[in-house]
Amino acid sequence: MFTKALLSPGARASLAATVALGALATGQQAAAQQAPDAEMAGMGEEITVTARKRDESLKDVPVAVTVYSSAELERINATNVESTLGMTPGLYVGGNFLSPSRDYRQLIIRGVGTNSPLEPSVATFVDGVYSPALDFDNELLDIERIEILKGPQGALFGRNTEGGAVNIVTKKPSLTDMHARVQLLYDNFDTAQATASLSGPIIDGKLSGGVSVLVRHSDTFFDQNGANVITPNPFFPDRDLAQEFNSKYTSYKAADGERQVTARAKLRYVLDDSFEAVLSANISQWKGQDQAPGPMVDCHCYTIDGDQAFQNTSKSYGTALTLEKSFTGATLTMIAGYQKAKSSAPHDFDGTTDRIGNYEDYDRIQSSASVELRLASNGSGPLQWLAGLYGFRDKSFTDRFYIFADMDAEDGIQSGYDGLWNQQLTDIRRKGVAGFGQVSYDITDQLELSVGARYSWEKAKVTALERFEFPDNGVYPYLTSLDYGWDDFVTPVHRSGSWDNFSPQASLLYKVTPDVSVYASVAKGYKAGSFQTAPVRPSDVVPIDPEKTTNYEIGVKGRLFGGLLQFDADVFYVKIKDQQLSAVIFLEGSDFPTTTITNASSSHTKGFELTGQLRPTQRFSINGNVALVDSEFDNYSVLPGNDRNGDGVVNADDVYDRSGQAFPSTPKWTYTIGAQYNLPLADSDILFDANFRHVDSTYVGSASTSVDPIIPVPGWNRLDASVSWIKGNWTLKAFAQNLTDNYIVLSRFNSFNVQPLGGFVHNRVAAPRRVGASVTFKY
Repeated sequence: MFTKALLSPGARASLAATVALGALATGQQAAAQQAPDAEMAGMGEEITVTARKRDESLKDVPVAVTVYSSAELERINATNVESTLGMTPGLYVGGNFLSPSRDYRQLIIRGVGTNSPLEPSVATFVDGVYSPALDFDNELLDIERIEILKGPQGALFGRNTEGGAVNIVTKKPSLTDMHARVQLLYDNFDTAQATASLSGPIIDGKLSGGVSVLVRHSDTFFDQNGANVITPNPFFPDRDLAQEFNSKYTSYKAADGERQVTARAKLRYVLDDSFEAVLSANISQWKGQDQAPGPMVDCHCYTIDGDQAFQNTSKSYGTALTLEKSFTGATLTMIAGYQKAKSSAPHDFDGTTDRIGNYEDYDRIQSSASVELRLASNGSGPLQWLAGLYGFRDKSFTDRFYIFADMDAEDGIQSGYDGLWNQQLTDIRRKGVAGFGQVSYDITDQLELSVGARYSWEKAKVTALERFEFPDNGVYPYLTSLDYGWDDFVTPVHRSGSWDNFSPQASLLYKVTPDVSVYASVAKGYKAGSFQTAPVRPSDVVPIDPEKTTNYEIGVKGRLFGGLLQFDADVFYVKIKDQQLSAVIFLEGSDFPTTTITNASSSHTKGFELTGQLRPTQRFSINGNVALVDSEFDNYSVLPGNDRNGDGVVNADDVYDRSGQAFPSTPKWTYTIGAQYNLPLADSDILFDANFRHVDSTYVGSASTSVDPIIPVPGWNRLDASVSWIKGNWTLKAFAQNLTDNYIVLSRFNSFNVQPLGGFVHNRVAAPRRVGASVTFKY
C-alpha cells in the first residue's frame, strides 16, 4: 500500500514540489561531514570536497557533486558505489552486451555511459589513481569519503571522465593518535562478515601506518541449481580438444555461496610541514556463484536453473605513492600508481535445463600504470591556479569462449550450429600523455571566474584472433563454406590507432550571500576511440570513433538558517557526438548474429537534480532528492547486415533508424525520501533511520535485428530501515533492506541470439528482504 501510494502521479508531483521548497533532500550531501554519534552532530556543518584538487566548501564549487562520508556509507549499509543507486541523483549502472557478470558493469551519469565492453565514460579514482573498469566498484574499505562528480571532469581528473568521475578518498593514518574499528555483521542470507582496521603513529609525529581487512562469506540470496560436472559437447566428446580451446573448461566447480577477502595498508611519512609521502597497497579476491546469466525473465524468482553451475572469480591488487612538497606560493604533487584486475566469468548462457551444454566464459585481465605531476598555488589570494602533466600505460586482454552444444530454430539459431566452438581473443594496449591546467580568479569578493583545459594524446594497439571449430553434424548449412576471412585461425590481426583532443571548461560562480552560491558552467568531455573487443572477421578489427560531450549546467547550492537547511539544485543539457554503443548485427551472407560497437552520430540528455536536507530540531532530520534525466538519440542508424526491408537485397536501404529513442539503462526519474531521529537515553542513544528510493523503468537491447529486441526493465522501489543503540565506543545495529520484499530487477541480459518471443532473457535482480544485525567497536 505504501509503495503504491508513493508511485502515484500525484504523490510524485507532491514529492517534487516538497523537495523544491527545501523540505526534502539527500542525506548524503548534508551528512557528508557529520559525526556518526547519537547526537547527529555536524549535520549542518560545512562539507569539504576536493573536486578541484584543493580543499573547498561544497557550496563554493561550480560542479554538481554528491558526497558520502564514511559515517553516511555506514548508515545506509553501502558496500560499493552501486549500493547508492536511487540515492545518487542521475546515477545508474549499465550492463554489458557480452556478459552478465558482476565485473562487467559500468557507471552511467546523466545518461552518459556505455553498454559496451569498452573503457568507461565515468571513471573511478582511488586517492587520485585511475581504477581499471574491472575494478571500478570494489568493496568500500577504510573510506574517508566518496565524491561523485557529474559532468565532464577531464580538465582535472583526466581520461574517461566525460560523464563524470567517482573520487574515492581513503583515510590517512594519524601521526599522533591510535584509531581502531572492529565490526561483526550477520544477515538472513547466512552472511558472516568481519571488518577490522587499526592505524596510528609508528614514530610519533613522523611516521604512521594503518591496515584494514574485510572477510565475508555468504550463501547469497539466489540458488544455482546446475550440476558441478559439465556435460560433454555431444559433437566433441574429446576433452583434449576442449582443452585446446580453453584449458579451464573441464575444471570449473560450483562454489558454495561466495567468499571475499579485501585488505588495504597505508604508510604515511611527514618530514616537516612542507613534505609528506603516502604509500598504499590494496588487494581483493572474490569467488563464488555469480548471478549469471540470471533468473529467467518471467519466473519472478531467485533461482538459476541451468544444467551447469560454475565458480566465478575476481582478483585485484595495486599500489600507489603520493609525494607532496610545499614551497612558498605553490605545492608540487606527484601521484604514481599501478592497478591490476582479473576476472573469470563462466556461465550456462541459456540458464535452463532445456538446453544441455551451452556455455560461455568471458575472461579478462586489465592493468593500468600512471603517473601525474602537478603544481598548484597554495596561497589565499584571489588567483588560484594549477598545471600538470599525466602519462599512462594500459593493457586489456579478453578471452571470450562459447559453445553452441544444444540449439534449435526456436532459439533463434538453426540446429545446424549445434556443436560450434568459438574463441575470440583480443589484446588492446594503450598509452597516452596529457597536459592540463585550471585558473580561478575572484573578480570581486562575490564573483569567481574559472577556466581550465586538457590536451590529451592516446594510442592503442590491438591484436585480435578468432577461432572456430566446426562440428561434422551433417546439417551444417552456413559455416562450412565461410571462414570469415581468417586464413588459418592461428595468425592474429594487428591494428593501431591514435587520437588527440583538446577539452576546455569554464564557469562563473556568484556568492549571493556567504552561504548561498549560484553558478553556470560549460565543459567539453572526451573518451578516446578503441577497437571491437569481440571480432568475428579481420575486417571487424577497425577503429571506433572517439566519443565527445558538451555539458551546459546552471546550479544553486548553499546553507540557510544556520545550516538547518542545506540544498543543491542544478539543470543540465548534455550534447553527445559519436556515442559508443553496442548492437547486434548479422554477418553478411549468413544469418549468424554478432555483437558490434557502433557510433551514434548525435544524441543528447537534459534534466535537473534537486537535493537537500531539512533539520527541524537538533535530533530530527528529513532528507531526499529528485532527479530527471531525459535522453534521446538525435541521429543514430544501424546497418543490420540482413535483408531488413524484405526487398531481397542486403544494402543501405536496410538501415535501422533509432533516432528519437531514449538511451538504454537510463531511468527518467529517480527520487529518495529519508528521515533520521535520535532518541536520548540516560547514558546512551537510539538512532532511528529510514529511507525510500524509487527508480523509473528503462530498457536494454537495440532492436537493430530480430534477435536483439528492446527488452523493458521495470522500475523499482526499495524501503530500508535501521535502529542503532549507541553507547560510548559501542554501536549495536539492526537493519532491514528492501523491507517490503519487492522483486527488484536492476537490468536484463539477452543471452546470445534470442528471438523476440521467448528466448533466453534473464533478470539481474537485487536482493529480496535482507534483515541483519551488526556490532561495532570504535576507538
